[in-house]
Amino acid sequence: MSEILPLSVCMIVRNESLHLPKALASVQGIAAEIVVVDTGSTDDTVAIATAMGAKVLHFDWTDDFAAARNSALEAATQPWILSLDADQILASDSASALAIALQRSDCMAQVVTIDLYGPPTTSSDPTIGQSEVELAFKSLRLFRNHPEIRFSGRVHEDVSKSLLSLGQSYWPDSGVVLADHGYALPEERDRKRHRNLLLLRRVHQEQPYEIFPAYKLAATLLHEHPREGQQILEKVVKLIDNLPSTEWSGLAYLPKLVAVVMDMRRGQGRLEESAQWCAKLHAVVGDPLCFATGMAMASAGRADEAEKFLRRYLEQSHSCQHPLMEPAHNEQAVSACLSLAGLARKNKRTEIAWEWLQKASAFANEMDQPALDCEQVEIELSVGDLLAATKALEHLHQQVSQNPSYFTNLMYLSAKVAQASGDKATALVLVKSALGLQDDRAACLLASLEIEAGDVLSDRLMYHYHAIAGQSYETLAIKLIIGRALDLSFPHEVPLSTLGMLEAH
Repeated sequence: MSEILPLSVCMIVRNESLHLPKALASVQGIAAEIVVVDTGSTDDTVAIATAMGAKVLHFDWTDDFAAARNSALEAATQPWILSLDADQILASDSASALAIALQRSDCMAQVVTIDLYGPPTTSSDPTIGQSEVELAFKSLRLFRNHPEIRFSGRVHEDVSKSLLSLGQSYWPDSGVVLADHGYALPEERDRKRHRNLLLLRRVHQEQPYEIFPAYKLAATLLHEHPREGQQILEKVVKLIDNLPSTEWSGLAYLPKLVAVVMDMRRGQGRLEESAQWCAKLHAVVGDPLCFATGMAMASAGRADEAEKFLRRYLEQSHSCQHPLMEPAHNEQAVSACLSLAGLARKNKRTEIAWEWLQKASAFANEMDQPALDCEQVEIELSVGDLLAATKALEHLHQQVSQNPSYFTNLMYLSAKVAQASGDKATALVLVKSALGLQDDRAACLLASLEIEAGDVLSDRLMYHYHAIAGQSYETLAIKLIIGRALDLSFPHEVPLSTLGMLEAH
């Protein structure tokens, strides 16, 4: 591509001599201008940027990413701005999409896709691209050079607030992709997480009633300090509930926030509470929360409502999401179809389950294949076809060497097949190898097998009670059955589907 685009690439950097050459090279000959703001480098960063033709400025770091980025915007002279990090590159096939995006006259900002790469798989050098995409998400990085479009936020900064204050809420997808290798090395991830945590704590202390920084702080804490993260996230829920409902649609990050709340509550067995909260938000916000609400209904066993919301989500044009809402990272058509397949299977609607599994396959990529293969085995088992289930398991076994993520699912499903065939001893051995699953299916199966095997001491029952989170209405029922034996009361509202299973027990 020989055309120079009317674009200022704006960057803030500090000690980025490793990544910066590739970042600059990816936009050289494409952008009319590259503005690099250095915040205190002690390596060759400034010399590299200067040698590669960037306009280099200096900014005294004040623990404020928005302030540093805005200093770059002040120096930009071109009609459009692309905000790029030093450890990101413009994907090689995105130049044409960028050219087309800059021709648009119907918007003041556009989202780009950021492909976040994981650790290198064939090389110790994370800069050469020998790694796989772990996460792809949309980010508001391409916008017009306007004096009132500015970043806000000491950390996790963006320009959405300024755009909304201008009445600009239409942010179409530009088709541009940025490849991000900044989190490829574990030590780099840890460094950035620690840095962001310090800044988020500071912002939360300064602005304790601001929802966005509190939500980001909670999401960061949930991994390493779960109790504190949960406490702050509950505070965030109250802050949202106390907002006038007319303001909910102005929270561009709401679907992402709801996804984090749902994960927390699902891990606590608070399925009905999660479903009701999502339904309340959806009644006001509408389509952007169809996926979250449908998945919450599915977890609570509210099959008809789940199907309604997930069908609506699938009917939406995914290239034209609600202009004010950024979809959560887990929003995928394949996930919606698999959830619908699972609901149909559990309700003995096998033909419908197969149909949804086929639809899921149409949306799936290589990373989704383990989930599809596992649902196939589950469907075969649900109709008692042990031969077909065993054949499907053989296929899973062949995949383990190529995709280790199959292993825990293989062990869990092998245990279920062994249980169905009457070999409970083998099932017990296999399920113990599957306890690394992120959901609590394996924990429930282990508890069921041990209880079926004979008398289980109260200490062991207590272990099972705490090991089972109750992430679905079925596993919650098993948790509550064990709780009854221990005379333990569950502190949260129980879904009707779970109550039905308890009454049938």
